[in-house]
Amino acid sequence: MNAIHIPQINLSSKAISEQPFKLEKLEAKAGYNSHAPHRHSHYELFFFTCGGGLHMIDFEEIEIAEGHVHILSPGQIHYMHRHPASSGWVLKFTSEFFISASFDTAKQLPIPFLNNSVSASVIRPDENSFAALMQLVDHIREEYQEQESGFQEVILNYVHVLLLKCRRLESATSSIADSAEKQLFHTFQQTLEAFFKEENRVTFYAKALAVSNDKLNQVVKSVSGSTPGEMIASRLLLEAKRWLLHSEKSIKEVAYLLNFQDNAYFNRWFKKRENCSPGEFRTASREKYHE
Repeated sequence: MNAIHIPQINLSSKAISEQPFKLEKLEAKAGYNSHAPHRHSHYELFFFTCGGGLHMIDFEEIEIAEGHVHILSPGQIHYMHRHPASSGWVLKFTSEFFISASFDTAKQLPIPFLNNSVSASVIRPDENSFAALMQLVDHIREEYQEQESGFQEVILNYVHVLLLKCRRLESATSSIADSAEKQLFHTFQQTLEAFFKEENRVTFYAKALAVSNDKLNQVVKSVSGSTPGEMIASRLLLEAKRWLLHSEKSIKEVAYLLNFQDNAYFNRWFKKRENCSPGEFRTASREKYHE
């Protein structure tokens, strides 16, 4: 039996020259078939100011209703069948969006809340709470459209506050217990966060979680759409980018900090994933974020 191909939609093909963030009207044409199953490589938050229909997220059938917030994480399969009169906003960003923050700020950002595989995919705030969220969206829209001096930092902080408020609302309303697979995936994420600098072997994480390599691969792939190896590489890459942007350490020192004993291998590894060398990334990202 042939496998069904699920397309993956990327936010931007120019990760250096374009800011990995967008705010778009829900009713705008997406450039792809939103009615067919697909994945995204980035996070998306849907704010429905008016609408109806169904939103399928990883086999979960969710009613689209006015005043709801739907949350998507990278790799989740979803599609929509919404009423033509539906309207609202879609906030799109990658994890890389936050590397423009300082290390301390980046560590405080509530990205774990966006891991929908371990929390609800929809938030149903009361009328006043939704209005407060929409005020923040309006502020982001104004900054995004006007793009005055420092607008990227202002947007970053507005998004931070928006996510914190969403996390608070989700924590107050969520009562659904996680499945065993989702709990295992969440534990893998926590273990990865603790050990990714020292360990990049899937066998290490499987042993730490007391499961076989095959079991860990099957669970992580089914929940996130990525393999454990891909998630390890993505986390290392994000950390490398943070050091390259925010520190004065040499590329060799960054490689050593991330447990790459061979600097030449680190350069090849980085370029394979970013289509540019660590030095080129440092120069371009500093021009972009440190104007």
